[in-house]
Amino acid sequence: MNASINRFVLLFSVFSCLAVHSHAQVQEWVIHYNGPGNAEDVGTDVAVDADGNAYVTGRSDGGATGLDYVTIKYDLDGNQVWIQRYDGGASGDDAASTIILDDAGNVYVTGYSEGVGTGSDFATIKYNSDGAQLWVSRYNGLNSNFPDEALAIILDDAGNVYVTGRSGSGGYFEWDYGTVKYNASGVQQWAARYNGPAGDWDQSNSVAVDVDGNVYVTGTFEFGFGGTAYHDYATIKYDASGITQWIQTFDGTGENWDEGIAVGLDDNGGVYVTGFTSGLGTVYDIVTLKYNTAGELLWKRLYNTNGTPSADIPRAMIVTGNGDVYISGATSLNFGTIKYNSAGDLQWSATYNNGNFDAAFGMDIDDAGNVIVAGLSSSGALESRYDYATILYNGLGQEQWVEKYNGSSNNRDEALAVAVDDAGNIYVTGYTTTGSVSDITTIRYSTQTAIQCSEISEFLARCNSSGSVLARVTLPNNTGHAGETVSFQIDDDNYNATIQTNGVHSRAQISVSGLGAGMHVVELVDPGSCFDPLSVSCEVDAAENESEWIKSDLLWSGSNTASQEKSTSPKAPLAAYPNPFNPSTTISYQTDVEGLVQLKVYDVLGREVAVLVDGLQQAGNHEIRFNGTQFSSGIYFLRLTAGSTTEMMRMILTK
Repeated sequence: MNASINRFVLLFSVFSCLAVHSHAQVQEWVIHYNGPGNAEDVGTDVAVDADGNAYVTGRSDGGATGLDYVTIKYDLDGNQVWIQRYDGGASGDDAASTIILDDAGNVYVTGYSEGVGTGSDFATIKYNSDGAQLWVSRYNGLNSNFPDEALAIILDDAGNVYVTGRSGSGGYFEWDYGTVKYNASGVQQWAARYNGPAGDWDQSNSVAVDVDGNVYVTGTFEFGFGGTAYHDYATIKYDASGITQWIQTFDGTGENWDEGIAVGLDDNGGVYVTGFTSGLGTVYDIVTLKYNTAGELLWKRLYNTNGTPSADIPRAMIVTGNGDVYISGATSLNFGTIKYNSAGDLQWSATYNNGNFDAAFGMDIDDAGNVIVAGLSSSGALESRYDYATILYNGLGQEQWVEKYNGSSNNRDEALAVAVDDAGNIYVTGYTTTGSVSDITTIRYSTQTAIQCSEISEFLARCNSSGSVLARVTLPNNTGHAGETVSFQIDDDNYNATIQTNGVHSRAQISVSGLGAGMHVVELVDPGSCFDPLSVSCEVDAAENESEWIKSDLLWSGSNTASQEKSTSPKAPLAAYPNPFNPSTTISYQTDVEGLVQLKVYDVLGREVAVLVDGLQQAGNHEIRFNGTQFSSGIYFLRLTAGSTTEMMRMILTK
């Protein structure tokens, strides 16, 4: 994920759910963790390092020690590298809420921990990449047994650690904002508190830090009004020493509950806050605010699902360096994701509805600009059963795929966090339930933003008499590659082009001039899982105005060229009947000479799934039966290699 992106995610428990899937991704592994107490184990957050190792934190029943922090490192293959548990010493409840990594591979977790005689405290832990505990720092608020709970954490470039949450100030539900700064060694530098006018429920949910060490927090504070109490946003800026610079509040129209959920910064001094407000006749609306560094309000945007009475509540926000704002959560009991630009203009909104309750809790963005959200989804009309749901939208907000995961029983499975590594692989964590027992369940999906051969609808080239060569690749509009770079090679020289979309298709095209007369070979370089670069040949002929577009007919065959010259290689016709088929089809093919023949089946990712023929065969016509009983429905590719000739065709298995 791009380093300029500030990622802020707040996890809540909400009644919601998720979806049906469209284009399946590759689920590489699923790992369950059941703690010593064989009871409640919940993954609350996940982070990924530069090597693709995944770190999961949460809470886990330790039996005699009650709930404990648990932090686990998995390698690329899903193997557990190490696990660390933490008990505050009182054998009470200890629960980690969030995790973050630094560039050196150190791991930081925070949450709440029951101390001996102190009630629950902020407890922040630093581990190195090998899992060795480097320090633990606890914050006991007003030095009492009032409950303190850290909800968010962030680091600055100097290795300082900032934690914020709610800190007890009296009786039950009496909290203040609590924000603490530690240095890289875990020594507390300062602690700042904020107590709203009512002196009751005040809670900070999110924290951000700028390059000068200024700290921004947002949340909700209680305000007395006419003998009643209601809540408003409160966003606070502290300087590097923890001194309050400004406090900005926001009150919606309903004089009920307004809460800031997340705060984020851009690279140009913009401070963004999102949350929800109780609207008049609309239940809850998403309200996003932008301030400058002086605390002046630049714009306010309200989002309501079609102006109807609905619960629109954000759960995660990402702000990019240029001020693009991505917000995801629940909108009218659906997954809802929206994007604003830095001026507050709505760029797009996307919803996902499985017919019941759906909501996202976690969000991340990959380096290609795809937005990934994860949460839970009811299974059809069964409100008592929920599944993990993970959705990927492209940069235009178009849904590319939905993945659901149902644990070992038709019970409650809830994804709470998602992270993406530099290669675009996706990691989701949360919990799955069997009876009264929940396990931390972490999934890795591999997803490739590179063009796959199965996505290419045409690849062609043409030569002009002036000595220029044009090359073009076209994909369906919904493939999500707009803005990506495509590499072409003309006579061994590389040229790059950007994929553009017009709402009908996505296309990249180049024109290279100054080439001499004669044949020129144009290749599409490394388009995903093709067997070889796709190539097309055309001829520059000064006597002709320009050639026709020459099309690559066999997109999955690296040996194909579509020049006008006749091939002297032996033909190898290939056919399957029926096609589509279920579960079997008869494959017929012809070889013109005796020799080595290979007939193989590949899936849409280019992986070999079956070898039907591999050996010497006589010239002539041949048939073989292919049974797809053990395979799932979908598109498969049949590849015949006979001598120097390769033929390919597509088969569709329907079940």
